[in-house]
Amino acid sequence: MNKSFYTALLLSSLGVGILSADTLSITPGTEKTTVAPGEQITFTLNTDLSADSAAIKVTDQKGAPAYYNQESTIALKRSADGRTFTAATVLKNIFYRFGSPRQGSLRFVPSITRNGKTIEGAAVPNPWRFEKLPDLQAAGAIRSADGKFGGAAHFPGSQATMKGFKKFDPQCGTIEGWIYLPPLNPQSAVCAMFIQSGDTSPWSYQAIRVTPGRALQYLVYRSKGKPTVGAVSSKPIHKDGWVYFCATYDTKAGKMKFHVDGQLAGEKDFTDPAGGTSASIELGGRIHNQGGSYQIIESANILLDEIRISNTVRDGAQVPSAPFSADANTLTLYHFDDPSLFTDAVK
Repeated sequence: MNKSFYTALLLSSLGVGILSADTLSITPGTEKTTVAPGEQITFTLNTDLSADSAAIKVTDQKGAPAYYNQESTIALKRSADGRTFTAATVLKNIFYRFGSPRQGSLRFVPSITRNGKTIEGAAVPNPWRFEKLPDLQAAGAIRSADGKFGGAAHFPGSQATMKGFKKFDPQCGTIEGWIYLPPLNPQSAVCAMFIQSGDTSPWSYQAIRVTPGRALQYLVYRSKGKPTVGAVSSKPIHKDGWVYFCATYDTKAGKMKFHVDGQLAGEKDFTDPAGGTSASIELGGRIHNQGGSYQIIESANILLDEIRISNTVRDGAQVPSAPFSADANTLTLYHFDDPSLFTDAVK
């Protein structure tokens, strides 16, 4: 059989048996196809029985929806005789919860509806692999906006986040950037940055949050042994404009410090590492797994610009007067000047 065709044996939901040997064609359609983000994919489902409608469900390898904040079912357009269904779509807003951070696999499950009864087929074998992923992925109506220096990312405060995978130093480092706060205080703490361990180390994270009192907070959590939490908060921020934050941590010095607009907000002991040698970096909200259901929570209505993560302690008392530049100690640097990063870019 041509590798671009996969036989989907459509079974009735009542277990009556095989209705027909219908075929699902996917273009491009070789086994383990590698596609680039933004590439158009065409689905064609041919059925021996005339059907009222048809769809393709997109899942990960474990059968969970592969999208965040987007429908995970693609509706197909019906032909006049109801025997051929097609759709051309671009798969976007996909966050990978399996495999290595820079690649993932998807499964496609076809279904048809006939006389009010939906019949679902087996998942297409040999899942597609998506590689060469962008360094940062966006989900939700995140817009490009004017930033402190050049462009910025505007997060709407509801079901939206940007996510990347990077190297991380859990022993010593700096987390810094610029944030623009909304005029209204959040009703509960929201997440501007969430950096969690992305390797096999015990789960832990570091976060920059906005509290209901309109203050910035640097939060560290460790799950190893007896769970511990360390937090340093600024005073309430009343000004309207961009605010520079700089969080530093160092196990050798035994301290975590938090500067806001060049002023020391506070410091606490930091003797044990927090995070792994690689990290999942989530901006504008964080992705939470509750009982196998992935949701975006603690969404923030903010703007972010010039986000930099380093493996050295930088001077938080010095407020930058220009965009950051990468040096030997830079692990992550986001300028947000490229509108293609955003799902709803506004020039």
